[in-house]
Amino acid sequence: MRDRVLPWDGCCNVRDLGGLETGDGARTSYRGLVRAENVERLTAGGWEALEAYGVRTVIDLRNDDELGADAAPRPGSVTTVRVPIDDAADTQMWEYFEAEGYGGLGPLYYPEFMRRKPERCAAAISAIARADGGGVLFYCAAGRDRTGLIAILALALADVHVGQIAADHAISDELVSTSCLPDGQARTPSAFDHLYAERGTTPAGIIAGLVDGESLGVDVRTYLRGGGATDAELDAVRGRLRPA
Repeated sequence: MRDRVLPWDGCCNVRDLGGLETGDGARTSYRGLVRAENVERLTAGGWEALEAYGVRTVIDLRNDDELGADAAPRPGSVTTVRVPIDDAADTQMWEYFEAEGYGGLGPLYYPEFMRRKPERCAAAISAIARADGGGVLFYCAAGRDRTGLIAILALALADVHVGQIAADHAISDELVSTSCLPDGQARTPSAFDHLYAERGTTPAGIIAGLVDGESLGVDVRTYLRGGGATDAELDAVRGRLRPA
């Protein structure tokens, strides 16, 4: 799992979604989809590595108030697409998460967020599908929660084994807890252990419930279609990880 981590200068939580085992025993392709933290932190060398890796589209999942300046110029060959998925204006939802004890996020918020915001999740998946040729990288601030959710959905469309999806998700907590991220964005992998215990679940259990349809009552493909993604877009995302 850790072999997929990409050491691009300026960022510490970047990895390829290739090499993961699918339900039929195949492996996802490399250089199709990459997940990352905020790429504004990349140095000139980091951007050079991203470009050399074949990434031509980066999808920014952050809110308007999170935008900043790049530490080094972004290559002209790279197209940036903004798809904020948080819906920060929905203060009632975020107050609910805070009251439940996971305002600091983590997989605990995924099921309720997905129930409330299918169109936001579908928009990110559709953006991946519509990207021009070359690799696609998607990112948020720490590359952990929002990025993690979209990674789960994309990997599920590619029929990646749920255990592999959960194992990939766990890497971000390990990397971010000891990373170069600003104070307040890092957390230890055990930060929410007491909440998982109270609810009788685990991060892997939550992810499994989303992938197998138990949490939402529908599978991922049906869920995303309900949010507005087309079958052609869903097939295109799958194709980035499992080309014909």
